[in-house]
Amino acid sequence: MAETKTETETNAPLSCLVVTPEAVIFDRPVLNVSVPAFDGEIGILRNHAPLVSMLGLGEVRVRIRDSENDSGNENGNANTKIEKLGIDGGFIQVKDNQVKILAHRAVVGGDLEHAAVEAELKRLGESPPEEPAARAKWKREVAWAKLCQRIAPPPPPKF
Repeated sequence: MAETKTETETNAPLSCLVVTPEAVIFDRPVLNVSVPAFDGEIGILRNHAPLVSMLGLGEVRVRIRDSENDSGNENGNANTKIEKLGIDGGFIQVKDNQVKILAHRAVVGGDLEHAAVEAELKRLGESPPEEPAARAKWKREVAWAKLCQRIAPPPPPKF
């Protein structure tokens, strides 16, 4: 017998949880989520079909309600904003309007300091290792630093 969803289940808000071995990085209701799968990008909306997939290194974008400007417009649509996160591999599970991302490494873009990311990129660019295994790890670290550079807030203007 096929299982049917109740109206409450299909109208439930979409929630997103991002966890690393060290901490919960992100846990809140969202309007939609885009994640970097190992073979392309996956977009998730409310009532998405159940899914499990392997993730790659890349940018996670979550659309959330903008609590600072949540007055909505005349159509009742609330203002939204995009929150960017970086992840380095892992898995995603989507089921019953819950998006669970288990990542090897993750960071919220807004938590990054532009100057620190630039300093890390400069440090990594100084001397790539010669040994193949060390060079592969170095390439992954450079890719992570460049991802962090993309999702970090822009530096403050210089006057």
